[in-house]
Amino acid sequence: MKKAVFFAIPGLLTVALSGCGATDNQTHSVGTTVVAPAAGVRPANTVTFFQNSSSPAIEIPLKPDPLVGRSFSNVHPPSKGVQVYLPIYPGAVSTAPVSGIGDVGRAMDADLVDGIVYFRSKNSQTKILNWYKQQLGRLGYSIGVQGSSSKYGKTTSEYFDFTKHKTIPGNPTQFPEINVGFLAQRQSGDTVFKLMASYIVVPPRPKNSYLPTDVVRVVLTEGKTTKTMTDAKLIANVISEINSLQVETPSVQAGGTAITTPLVNIVAKFYEQNGTVISATFSPYFGTLTIHGTTLNSGSAPALQSTLTSQFRSQGN
Repeated sequence: MKKAVFFAIPGLLTVALSGCGATDNQTHSVGTTVVAPAAGVRPANTVTFFQNSSSPAIEIPLKPDPLVGRSFSNVHPPSKGVQVYLPIYPGAVSTAPVSGIGDVGRAMDADLVDGIVYFRSKNSQTKILNWYKQQLGRLGYSIGVQGSSSKYGKTTSEYFDFTKHKTIPGNPTQFPEINVGFLAQRQSGDTVFKLMASYIVVPPRPKNSYLPTDVVRVVLTEGKTTKTMTDAKLIANVISEINSLQVETPSVQAGGTAITTPLVNIVAKFYEQNGTVISATFSPYFGTLTIHGTTLNSGSAPALQSTLTSQFRSQGN
């Protein structure tokens, strides 16, 4: 499902957009003590990222976001702990939270956790950003979204959102989203910046929601139109994409163009070599795929959505 992203415009009001924005005056920062990655004992219900990837590093414990939590008062926040270790720019020192540094915003998902730490450095924003591009690039990250925040027409910060494997910002992924933001004006000659990590804790996917690899035919039905897929390579790609999807989590759906025609789902039937048939329902508008009662997030897999919907835009069966 397309996640709504909430952000605040300094001095104005809080709004919701499907996309990216800036957040100022953060009130849910985590501690800023600089630590090196250590082989400490973690609770069994904790996910840890990049613990031994760089040194020195800052440990950022991710917690449920208060802004998101207020939108899901009836939904329990995720119980699983998340720890993210991020590299510290050489010579940078931790500093108290600074208002005015924007970021890409918050995915309005009940299972979102995040954390922020602040630093200051004598070097320029350009040098610091280039260093993080290199360090995060080694982990498979690249900039997916960048932007700036302003107050009364004056730029207050610039921010750069890094995602792994060029995934869509704000959607559930197997790795955390990382944001590097900079205060526009230097303070006492220092460049002040923040590192923000966010992650959507996705529930385990049931085994019966995975498709077998011996599917030989896929029949797709949209309304009164039926299309059949028999190309082995195309089917294998579809199966692989579906088996990589994650469970859909409670969220606020992003707004969009008003619906003027009835929503039509695509019913897919997967035929195995032994004749067994597995049914699934694909909802292009909501970006979900349901198999055996489990709803998966297909909105984070645009290639899969394109493959399935394109079958009804082509000629022949």
